[in-house]
Amino acid sequence: MIDPERELVIVAPPRCGSHSVEAVLLPEFGKRIGFRHLPLPVIHEGYPYTREWRTAILVRNPRARLWSLYHYCQRYTGSLLNETTMHVKSFSDFESFVLRGDFQKLADEPLASDRGINVWPMSHYDPYEDAVPIHLENLRHDLSLFVGHWVEVPHLHRTPPKWKQPKWTLEMLDRVAQEFKEDFRRYGGAP
Repeated sequence: MIDPERELVIVAPPRCGSHSVEAVLLPEFGKRIGFRHLPLPVIHEGYPYTREWRTAILVRNPRARLWSLYHYCQRYTGSLLNETTMHVKSFSDFESFVLRGDFQKLADEPLASDRGINVWPMSHYDPYEDAVPIHLENLRHDLSLFVGHWVEVPHLHRTPPKWKQPKWTLEMLDRVAQEFKEDFRRYGGAP
């Protein structure tokens, strides 16, 4: 999402609150460029003038992001299923997905964006490490600081309460800590 008037770019990896941010910011300013979940290098390539703009990236605890991804894919019934969505749907439970999911295969799938979802680490979206992180867990505060005024942010596409948080085994925690260690390092939180 870009805001030409304020010269802002907000990079939005999948399952990090992009719909909620768009619901607030698009009516006020900005426009969505191309697909929703473009990495920063792709935005800069297509829109070189954004290289000098202030940039933020939406981030989320990788464990919460995987939980959200799993449930999104399990309930997705659209006609635009991609390989990633089908791979995630092939696991009957979350623990199996975390322990046996092929995260590298999912990350290597070509950019599908609105035609599905990719499991790239959040750090893939900002390889330069210069974007300001806006944490989903602190979205209203972080976004307000970035845009320069207070914003009310709805929580859209919330995982239904009937899907309680999973019980994480040590094996699951270790796998996620290894697969997403760069995200934990860059965006905070304990793996």
